[in-house]
Amino acid sequence: MPDVLIWLLLAFAGAAVQRASDVIFGESIERVIYSTITRRRMRTSLAGEWHSAYEYRSDDDGAIHTDEHTFEVSQRGRRVVMKDPGGPGRSRMHVRGTLSHGGVFSGEWEELALSGRQYSGVVQLLLSRTRNEMRGQWVGFTRTDLVQNGSWTIRKA
Repeated sequence: MPDVLIWLLLAFAGAAVQRASDVIFGESIERVIYSTITRRRMRTSLAGEWHSAYEYRSDDDGAIHTDEHTFEVSQRGRRVVMKDPGGPGRSRMHVRGTLSHGGVFSGEWEELALSGRQYSGVVQLLLSRTRNEMRGQWVGFTRTDLVQNGSWTIRKA
């Protein structure tokens, strides 16, 4: 019986270390150790200012509109956070997710529109070879609870 208890404690400790590594470094403990040993960290930094444009179909008139944001992007390991605090005539938007070593950004977005409505969904973008543009698709719900998607492009300022 004590062997089972020791095994359970070690499994719990391993899971806690793995979760802490994910939160702190944005990547697995194995990759952190490997990167430390080989001194090879991810070289793609998305930090800085990026301009965003995405298309959506309006619930009001059915027309396709383009909305634009300027994001301040921060990155820690593979974890990426994009924020536009909004301002006069602009909605607030927050995007967070991870960047794979293959250059695929996968994340979630939230927008607080000028009307006061909150929208949210997921996004997947492919980073260009020049590392100054990401293109892909977003998916989310309309205010009438229909699933909608559209193109999304983000370019380094």
